[in-house]
Amino acid sequence: MRIFALENTFIYKDLSMCCEKLSLTKLIDMDKLYNEFCSIKETLDKIIEERKQTHSSNEKKTIYETWHELFRHLNIPNLLKIFQFIVSNPCSNAAAERAFSLCGNAWTDSRNRLSVEHLNT
Repeated sequence: MRIFALENTFIYKDLSMCCEKLSLTKLIDMDKLYNEFCSIKETLDKIIEERKQTHSSNEKKTIYETWHELFRHLNIPNLLKIFQFIVSNPCSNAAAERAFSLCGNAWTDSRNRLSVEHLNT
């Protein structure tokens, strides 16, 4: 999945391995994905080189801005599906842990008569 960070050369082998690891090969037409990859390979190489040369973080676009621009201007639906799948997964379970912690604070031994109806209000 690091290939989408555009830090190193974007290689099709890495992209296909990413699809296999994420079990996306049934959802994605791998032949069309290869054609999309070939059509944008040169553009990606230029972007990677520009990102390496841009030292200031103020000048450098975020990776999301860069991909957004590519998806907006190029017809690469299979690559878009992979990217959307990757960025839709949370990088941590902190939100779920926080929710359980809050429930634990509301539902303690001293508050054991608290019903679900009262907890929801």
